[in-house]
Amino acid sequence: MRHGYGPGTLHRLRAAATWIVADFVRMEDGQLREHCDIVEDEVTRENAARGLPVFGDVFPADR
Repeated sequence: MRHGYGPGTLHRLRAAATWIVADFVRMEDGQLREHCDIVEDEVTRENAARGLPVFGDVFPADR
């Protein structure tokens, strides 16, 4: 799994929120067998189900 964290950009469009990105791959016999990308907006204080940010203890607006 690879993951990333940063401002969202896709085809020159600026996302409204920071994206959380994970890239899952499964290799078998030296060949790619499965691939999955997950892209989500980082949660804001208002949308946090448990009142916690995705990473660390600071929400993006507080950085």
